[in-house]
Order: sequence, then structure tokens, then C-alpha cells
Amino acid sequence: MKSSTVKKSSSFLIAALLVGGYILNRGGWSETESTGGIETIDSDVAQLLPSRVGNNQIVRHKAFVLSYNDSHEQADWVFYKLTREMVTGAATRNTEFVEDKSVSSGTATTHDYSRTGFDRGHLCPSADIRNDEDAHDETYLMSNMSPQLHEFNAGIWNDLEMQTRSWAKKKGEVYVVVGPILKGGLDKIEQYKKGKQETARSHYNGVSVPKEFYKIIYSPKGEGRMIAYRLENKEYPENENPNKYCVSVDAIEKETGIDFFPGVPNEAELEKRLGGTSWWRE
Repeated sequence: MKSSTVKKSSSFLIAALLVGGYILNRGGWSETESTGGIETIDSDVAQLLPSRVGNNQIVRHKAFVLSYNDSHEQADWVFYKLTREMVTGAATRNTEFVEDKSVSSGTATTHDYSRTGFDRGHLCPSADIRNDEDAHDETYLMSNMSPQLHEFNAGIWNDLEMQTRSWAKKKGEVYVVVGPILKGGLDKIEQYKKGKQETARSHYNGVSVPKEFYKIIYSPKGEGRMIAYRLENKEYPENENPNKYCVSVDAIEKETGIDFFPGVPNEAELEKRLGGTSWWRE
């Protein structure tokens, strides 16, 4: 359990936040010097980062950046560049889930998820980061987890993850932003605890259970393309095609209040479109 003293520290985040050599200020990103040995985010990546959600902490890891929502104990969004080399690497699978020490207010723990019926669902999949052992291991940080029904996580969500990797292989690179749709009134995961020997409710960190998840993929190839998905956290029919659940990026922005891919040329036009069957064939 995180102490209230530590959790209160999140309210003191400064308006300009240094992340991987970039300053976040008023929702935008500008280049500065890299400090503390943190790798610099490429300028082409920095301009594509989603907008900041309130004062939520932005955390930079080796292969991805995330916005951590302390009220829901999971990320608002996880953003990363996915390349052919990343998905075809040979990094071994790590299965040890650990707290993210980079989050100043602390994160959920594995105990929060145990005996609830929910998977620790990766937002950035471990199979996406196969070209670097350290970066691969970071996908098991609890800041990258969100409660997902197993049938959803291992079913249609896994199919969408595999489809995204196939596009990265075909196109050479794509940019991905993924997350839960977080709002008030969501159940907390401890409400699903099973068994009679559980500790008191106050021993849990209050992880919200999302009803829906989104995933947005941008390909800079040619004139650029975007495709977005909105999926309920539920069991779908076997072999259900994720492409049936395409929505516009605008629709997800309206639901979440997050501005996605703000630096993309022709952003307004791309975000109005549905993906369409031609997206993954070109």
C-alpha cells in the first residue's frame, strides 16, 4: 500500500516537466538538453506525444513514454514508436511484474490484481519490444498494466496487438498510443477480490477497472494514415475481427479529452477518418 504522504507528492508536480530531454509546458513539448543520463526523445517522436492530462506525471522509459493517472492507478496513455527491428528481435520473455519506481506517487502492485479475475494487461505489449532486453523488461512495470478480463486480453486485444506488429513489419515503422478510457464512477479492482482470507479494503491502492480501451496507430509512410480502435473490456466471439471496431481519432479525443498526435501534418483531416479496409493493405 502506498502511503498518503507519498501520494500527496503528485500535487506538487511543476508545470514544466522534464522528460527524457524534453520540457512539457502547457501541453506542448520543446527540446532541451538531456539530463541525468536519460535518453533523449527523437524530435520527430516528441512532437507526436499526446497532450498532458491535468497534472498527471509523464514518465519516460527506454522504449515508451506514459502518463500516469494516480486517481485510477494506471496510465492515461502509453506512447511508443514501433519498428520492424523491435518486433523481430530475440529478447527473452520476462514474467516478473514490478512496481515502477519512476512514478513519484507509487504505482499499483501485483497484489492489487491477485484473485480478482483480471489479467495484468500490458498496454505496451512485451512482444513489441524484442530488440533490447532492458526495454523489454520495462514492459512488465506496473505502470504499463491495466485490469483486463482474461478473455479480452487473450482474445481480441491480443489479435489487435499481433496485427499492429504485422503492420510495423510491413511499413517499417508505426507510432502507437494506447490506453484505458478513464472516467469517474468506475469500479475499483478490490471489489472483485475473491476468497475469504483477503485483507481489508484499505490495503489496496484503488485500481480502477476500465470498461473500454483504445488503441491508435499512425503510419507516417506517404501522406500519413491513422487508424483507431475502441473496444469494450469484455469477452468477444472467438475470432472476432478487431477491424469491426474502428472509430475516428476524433471520437476517442472527445471521450478522453486527450489530444493525440498533435504534430502530425494534416492532423485534423486524418483524425476525422475511419481506418477502412484499405489502411492495412497499402
